[in-house]
Amino acid sequence: MTELSFSVAIVLCLGSAVMWGTYCNFIKHVKKFGEIEFSNSLLIGALCLAWFVSLVVEKEIPNWGLGTLVALIGGITWGVGNYGSLVAVRELGLARSYPIINLCGIVAFFWGVGAFGEMRTAGAGEWVWLLAGSGVAVMTLGAFMASRSLESSRSGKTRRGTLHAVVAALCFGTFGGGCIAASLRLGLSPTTYCALAATGATFLYFFYSGSDPKRFRRWIGGGKHEHFLGICAGMLWMGGNLLNFASAPTLGVATAFPIGLLSTITAMFWGIFYYGEFKGLSRRAYAYGVMGTLALMVGVLILTCARSSVPP
Repeated sequence: MTELSFSVAIVLCLGSAVMWGTYCNFIKHVKKFGEIEFSNSLLIGALCLAWFVSLVVEKEIPNWGLGTLVALIGGITWGVGNYGSLVAVRELGLARSYPIINLCGIVAFFWGVGAFGEMRTAGAGEWVWLLAGSGVAVMTLGAFMASRSLESSRSGKTRRGTLHAVVAALCFGTFGGGCIAASLRLGLSPTTYCALAATGATFLYFFYSGSDPKRFRRWIGGGKHEHFLGICAGMLWMGGNLLNFASAPTLGVATAFPIGLLSTITAMFWGIFYYGEFKGLSRRAYAYGVMGTLALMVGVLILTCARSSVPP
């Protein structure tokens, strides 16, 4: 895969934000499946899309090596985070869970900059680091403000959802930051990484499902509607991965992944305007949600400006 231009990479990241902010919608319409069963169907859709693009479109056949192992581990890490995110969406709703889940952008940023030295070039002066750090700080503030809309924070349901959202943030940031950066350094293409990561996640979920015959039979007999929604969600999720990770060689994971987390805006749109999740909340809670979302957008813009100032 050839390296993309800066502007094309930004557009791909924005496309991933739309897909990542939409794929969790489907679980709100699933009645017969729990998070595990839904993820089984989700990963079938993700596997089909990822391997089709890898083998048919890109004509890439992965060779076993350390990069392959990293990608598989990345998929397992995502699998743990995916369970946390689905629980959080069901407990908190889209508009209030995504600002917390998308703190994974901060985790990915520190993986890219701290562990893999992205933006350490001759043209990156101290002001670039200051600008990038400011962007991350504003994104963190935005996520905190958006989470303040959780007025019922004393309820057990909200505490459970928040805890799962935090776990998802740590796992997603490692999957989309540390693991993808390591695999690129080891010579794996973004497309192959996506296919292998989906394989690792599928192994995790089907191993767990197979350990309980009742759960596995419940998934098999869930119905066409439930399976269809899960497969659609998986294709959207994998589509977001393919777009975002394709931009990583150009932008670096410290920039590409956080920009993709404008998916918070997409999720807020669905949650507020389609599902009416903020109905009945006070004006203060609504204001926190809106201001937090705006701060996230500003933070991503600052981070993008910092990365564009560094020569390739």
